[in-house]
Amino acid sequence: MGEVVYLNGRIVPKDQALVSIDDRGFMYGDGVFETLRTYQKVPFRLGAHLNRLLDSLKALDIELSLTPQEIQKAVLETLRANDFDEAVIKITVTRGNSSKRGLFESGIKSNVIITASQLEPYSTDFYSRGVKVITVEDQRGGICNHKSLNYLPNVLARRSAEESQAFEAVMVTRRGFVTEGSVSNVFAVLDDIIMTPPADKKVLAGTTRQVVLELAKGLGFRLEEDALIKQDLFAASEVFLTNSLMEIMPVSQVDDSSIGDGRPGRLTSSLLENYRRFVDSWLDKVLTKS
Repeated sequence: MGEVVYLNGRIVPKDQALVSIDDRGFMYGDGVFETLRTYQKVPFRLGAHLNRLLDSLKALDIELSLTPQEIQKAVLETLRANDFDEAVIKITVTRGNSSKRGLFESGIKSNVIITASQLEPYSTDFYSRGVKVITVEDQRGGICNHKSLNYLPNVLARRSAEESQAFEAVMVTRRGFVTEGSVSNVFAVLDDIIMTPPADKKVLAGTTRQVVLELAKGLGFRLEEDALIKQDLFAASEVFLTNSLMEIMPVSQVDDSSIGDGRPGRLTSSLLENYRRFVDSWLDKVLTKS
């Protein structure tokens, strides 16, 4: 049968999953999305992702056509129907199909699409050696705390990274403040203090970011959610990135400058080890209950 997707209440073959050309996500980027992964076929922190999705829908005044429980059920149905070893799950909600071509419309039924694809793990060399990132100008607007479908600045940042043969692009405002990567949150270690920009309208409150904050506090590491400037990245003894798929990714080079001794640092390595222990512990509890 091949890959299947969830589309507005039905599981259908991927090549038959069609949305209208009047869909406002297609026409205006009028929608939001969440991306998460599985461990042993179990979605990790699905509740946290759904909470953030609901917060974004409320903030953008998009009426959801399903309950949170129905979305959770649909995610699990999509996973079972595809049966990947490990999967990347994407939940997309658009405002719906335009009925009058107005720039803003309300009272229309949202479109909900859930896809699953085979998870392709990052190379173990990335974690043992660290990765190169570049800095680019942050050209986004002021609602970056929501994962809207208006992702063109992130796409262009990612293109710049690929053109520079870098793993990721870290966005910096015109005033020199670090915000986040094109698909990741950014952390830097300065004077043994783990620092990350506060989650605000320019920084997404990443679910993995939140786990890292909790782990760092639990391990007794010094931690600050405070502004970072571009020069802080070059002065840092360690830099790392986080998101659901990469977990915690060590950075060994920013632009043309090596970070620390050019290898993953002590705090980064400790957090990655404890993050994976956290996942294993969570998974043991989930599988025991089932």
